Amino acid sequence: MAPSATTETTTTAQTVPSSVKPSTSRGYSLTQRGVQNIAMGGDAPWPLPTFEDKYEEREWVLEHMAGAFRIFGRKGYSEGSAGHISVRDPVEPNTFWINPLGIHFSMLTAADMIRVDEDGNILDGLW
Repeated sequence: MAPSATTETTTTAQTVPSSVKPSTSRGYSLTQRGVQNIAMGGDAPWPLPTFEDKYEEREWVLEHMAGAFRIFGRKGYSEGSAGHISVRDPVEPNTFWINPLGIHFSMLTAADMIRVDEDGNILDGLW
């Protein structure tokens, strides 16, 4: 007897802080819009939160940045020339968050990130 091809969809409710307002989804897939369009500042094909408080936005950005580094680590990349992620700080847009040297990508947390200015001077973080 051949196995049947059935799928089951489960919906889960998420608790979102009142200060986080998800934007509306446009209803298209990433392949339809293309990664390059998103990288160039285009619309994301998934709902991204908006924030009333820039410090809450900073926290959200750093948590997701650390998550992206952990994915790099899980895929076998490590520090050095294995890859790079940096994000502009939502509170002070002339500064950026980067990862510290010497901590494996798979071990990074939001608290490990370092904020630097345009000249590379460390403003906040581990060091």
